[in-house]
Order: sequence, then structure tokens, then C-alpha cells
Amino acid sequence: ARTASQTTVDPDELRRFQSLASKWWDEQGEFAALHAMNDLRVPFIRDNLLSVHGAYHPGKPLAGLRILDVGCGGGLLTEPLGRLGANVLGIDPVEHSIGTAQLHSSYDPDLRDQVCYRACTLEELSAEEEGGEEEQGAGQFDAVVASEVVEHLADLETFAFCCSHVLKPGGSLFITTINKTNLSYALGIVAAEQLLRIVPSGTHDWEKFISPVELERLLESC
Repeated sequence: ARTASQTTVDPDELRRFQSLASKWWDEQGEFAALHAMNDLRVPFIRDNLLSVHGAYHPGKPLAGLRILDVGCGGGLLTEPLGRLGANVLGIDPVEHSIGTAQLHSSYDPDLRDQVCYRACTLEELSAEEEGGEEEQGAGQFDAVVASEVVEHLADLETFAFCCSHVLKPGGSLFITTINKTNLSYALGIVAAEQLLRIVPSGTHDWEKFISPVELERLLESC
């Protein structure tokens, strides 16, 4: 059986996000764009999971589902999914970001039984089953979410393998990322980082962007 022998963590990205770890919940700050994206990505995930599972839970449409939020940062997506009734595990290699996420979620008692966080990598979580720790190991999640994450990773093959490993058979994988086009360079880096300063300079490396076709091919190979 194949194992995740490589790491998804890019040390430069790790240092960059460590420096921003206390700022996740500033809706006007460096992560303002991610806050705004929740208006699109939360309903998209909810509706697609409901189309698959179809259970009726008034007020908690995702009740009974286990979701893994990879690269959760401060929990910007983890929390709203938990409020929809899902049991969500947020993971991130930046311990300070996990601390920020845990502190923020503690302010909402309704999240106490819905959301939990761990400072670890996806490959570490994936490998736990092989060490006998099946509680969080392989095939445990109805859905894996990686939103605005893959463009920051060091090894996409390891990422794809680990996603398939931790998903239940027939589980759902949600990935949002920036397409690799000339337009994405102009808008995502030149405009957003250098001109408008919507996100901090150096946040993105165009060489690490990936097209939908390339991403689909990579996932199908796992």
C-alpha cells in the first residue's frame, strides 16, 4: 500500500502564515477576501452535500456528517460548517493559527460539540490509521474541504493521496483555488497584492497555481 512519504508543507508558506496567525478574524484585514468568500463557498458545500446525503434536519442541514477542513487557518470556514450541524475537524500546521481558531470558537457555546481543531498536517492525520489510531484515521470523513489551500502546498501528489485516504468511500472533496492563467497572474498577484494591497505581498506564487484540468487529472490518479 502506498503511504504519504512526502510533506505538503512549504517552509516559506509556514513562516508567512505564522506571521499572520493572529489576524484571521479581522474582517477588514489581510483575510478580508476569505471572509467575503464564505457567502459563496458555504452554500456551495452545503447544497452539494445535501444533494448527496439528502437527510432532513431542520436548522442543522449537515447534522450527522463529518467534515475535515484542511488548512483551516483561524477557522473561517470551519465555524459556519459547524453551525450547519456538521461535526468538523479543522487542521493546520501553524499552531498559532489553531490557537486563534480555538479561542474564537470558544466564544460560541453552540460550537463546543461541533468543531474541534488540531495542529497537524494532512499527511500526519492520514498516517494515523497505520499506527493504530483509527479514530481520526483513514476513511473517517464524509467530506474533505481544502479552500484556498493547494496553491500554498509543497507536494500536490501527497495532498491528493491523503485526501483520498481519509475520505469515506463515496465521500466528497471540495477544493477552491486560483486557476493558472495569465489573467490570474494579473488579478491575483499584480492587482490584488501589488496595486490594491487586498492581500499581503508575497501571498501567492503563480508557479504554484494549478488549472482545473491538471487538478482533476491529479485527483483521478489516486
